[in-house]
Amino acid sequence: MSGKTLKEERVPAPPDGGYGWIVLVASFFISFIIDGCMYSFGIVLPFIKDNFQETQEKINLLSSLNTGFLFCSGPIVAGLTNQLGIRPVVMGGAIVTALCYVGSAYSPSIYLVMVLYGVIGGLKFKLILKFQTT
Repeated sequence: MSGKTLKEERVPAPPDGGYGWIVLVASFFISFIIDGCMYSFGIVLPFIKDNFQETQEKINLLSSLNTGFLFCSGPIVAGLTNQLGIRPVVMGGAIVTALCYVGSAYSPSIYLVMVLYGVIGGLKFKLILKFQTT
């Protein structure tokens, strides 16, 4: 030791009590799941096309709607977060996204899948991603 006592060499406690690591891990899993759902959608496109017997343009619209509504819904999500707080917005977004995906899996029509996966799924992804920006 260089003249310092053991008490002086202690590492200071994290300012947030160590909760920052939980936020980091949660943010990683949010990005992992959402980006995985969005960027791997091309793998299931042929199966959706065969199932609904639709044109490639209609099937491609599913991913485009999801991505478009994800990136255009920022002001709506910011307003909801200001009114309700971050926790209800993120938890509500996660629950509704899961319900939309299950509903789109059992959908009899491609147009219902467009609404559930494309429109509502894109809006709800943004609600979940709001967790990472706060």
